[in-house]
Amino acid sequence: MEFRQLEMFVALVDAGSVQRAAERVFRSQPAVSMAIRKLEDELGASLFNRSDRNTAPTEVGRVLYEYATRLLAARDEALVAIEGLSRAERGHLRIGASESISLHLLPDVLFAFRESHPGLTVEIVCRSSRLLVRDLRERRLDVALLASTPEEDGIDAECLMRDPFVLIASPDHRVASLDDVSISDISGESIVVEGLSTPSGRAVAEAFAAHGTPPLIAIESATIETIKRVVALRLGVGFVPQLTVREEVRRGELVVVPLRGFEFARHLWLARRSGDVPSTAVEAFAGIVRSGVV
Repeated sequence: MEFRQLEMFVALVDAGSVQRAAERVFRSQPAVSMAIRKLEDELGASLFNRSDRNTAPTEVGRVLYEYATRLLAARDEALVAIEGLSRAERGHLRIGASESISLHLLPDVLFAFRESHPGLTVEIVCRSSRLLVRDLRERRLDVALLASTPEEDGIDAECLMRDPFVLIASPDHRVASLDDVSISDISGESIVVEGLSTPSGRAVAEAFAAHGTPPLIAIESATIETIKRVVALRLGVGFVPQLTVREEVRRGELVVVPLRGFEFARHLWLARRSGDVPSTAVEAFAGIVRSGVV
């Protein structure tokens, strides 16, 4: 039983004659008659009362007509859906992002993506980079934006940007007005870092050690958002990725202080499963991410 046969069968029921059915499906009358005979042979039953002046379906024909119209409608819906997916006009896109990326990069990217692809449903998962990589490998995500280098097998990653760590202070802090600040200038200041065991924390400790003085750590193991809040309350100066502080600097809540003798950066990555053929939606999202960070 083929869709083409069902199309001719439905056309014959609707049209009431072989001639009109053939005109509807753009086939010859013999082709329509042959298709009906093949269906009847396959089903082992007559589909039409051929003694009638107009071709009327039998009881079997009426049952087949009910299912055939639904099958043809479902086929048409599937074709429309597949065409929409191929043009990223519909479907479901699952995006993973680490916390800082979801707060400071993803909103602008999503705004641009939704403007160009309003028919797509987007699901956001915010977790650590390590857990996001696991979700990618287990196919719970289609794409992920990571704040650390994914080293696991089965993941392809593209470096999007370098995000340097910067020294931040409250606008009325004494170092905020200085144009040239060294590690020695902040050796007596309370320092707020994510944690001395983190890559950024170790980089801070090494920079101070190179100048012969240990950092005066006031608060550690803090999230980036906590560091910014604590520094804004004048409880110390802190080190955070530059991307994460743009809004506070724009609003005048924090300042980035130029610092000599310290250089550390994280890299942001676009990650996908190795070997997968990326969907049109994933490719479209990746393109917008690239254009947004260049």
